[in-house]
Amino acid sequence: MIENQENRIRIKDIAERAKVSVGTVDRVIHERGEVAEGTRKQVLSIIEELGYTPNILAKSLASKKQYQLAALIPDYRIDNPYWQMPGLGIEKAFEEIKNFNASVNIFTFDLNQESTFIKTFKKLLKSEPDGIVFSPLFYDSSLDFIKKCDKKNIPYIFIDVNIAGCNSQAYFGQNTSQSGYLAAKLMDYGIHEKSEILILKLANEEGVTHHLKTRENGFLEYHSNSEMKNKISITSLEIPLNSDKKIEYKLREIFTKKKNIRGVFVTNSRVYKVAKYLDENNIKNVLLAGYDLIDKNIEYLENGIIDFLIGQKPEEQGYKSIQAMFNYLFFNREVDKVNYSPIDIIMKENIDYYKNFKF
Repeated sequence: MIENQENRIRIKDIAERAKVSVGTVDRVIHERGEVAEGTRKQVLSIIEELGYTPNILAKSLASKKQYQLAALIPDYRIDNPYWQMPGLGIEKAFEEIKNFNASVNIFTFDLNQESTFIKTFKKLLKSEPDGIVFSPLFYDSSLDFIKKCDKKNIPYIFIDVNIAGCNSQAYFGQNTSQSGYLAAKLMDYGIHEKSEILILKLANEEGVTHHLKTRENGFLEYHSNSEMKNKISITSLEIPLNSDKKIEYKLREIFTKKKNIRGVFVTNSRVYKVAKYLDENNIKNVLLAGYDLIDKNIEYLENGIIDFLIGQKPEEQGYKSIQAMFNYLFFNREVDKVNYSPIDIIMKENIDYYKNFKF
């Protein structure tokens, strides 16, 4: 977050503490003119002690540098309401930095079509941003663009999805594997012997991104070490989002074939589509879990069709990622490489808190 301008340490305060003139402190800060080495070290020590930072508004006005940030996220209007929330966080961060010679351009793509991700990223790079915040949902394409960013020396921050081993400045998002692991552990409390669990990845073929698979892997990792390991069966299934009728057909097919399904884990925010099927077909005694506080999920959670959701405060992810990039560009301030979002367990008993939460 940009530093609070109230109760700010002044250059005058540093000068009084160091028993030197304001002009001497100013020369040390801006590395202008000659200052005795002993005095310089003393002033720098006091600056560090007091946590002084220069007035960034004055600094930005004095600088002719315009900082252009770019964000690349899925278009929430294309059957993906989750992504409206990170977008709101990005917009809030922009409101705080826009007066400091900084701008944020938001580029969007269709999560169900990798080709739109590639096309939009190329367009983003042509805008020559100083820094990029993006979600590397498509692994191979993201690696290609990461190489281009590295070659152009453009710093980048990952949001929602992380790719390890890259030169990213930071990652803001959940530990996706751990969230899947937690979902399996919670579901384990309500599953009995000889039950069947269904893992559903609801996404078009291009949209089955590696973070969905990572959540699935975390879920399976828990059960590989669980006491129920050999007492239940787990089926993983990908269902394309071409139409609700096709989703209904696939669900009907598997629920007809497998009579002992007692748990369904949906690896993304589309869990409401499964809840709709269970509700309309009066299917009871199925523990249903998925991700994210979008309106349709909240409705089915309150009605008891969805048993729990895993939340991750996506608004904060968008907000903090832009703030971190701004601070890196403006102050050359490093940020922690990995910044995990909470893994919130949300049930109908505590949903009111999250509905009333103000970011």
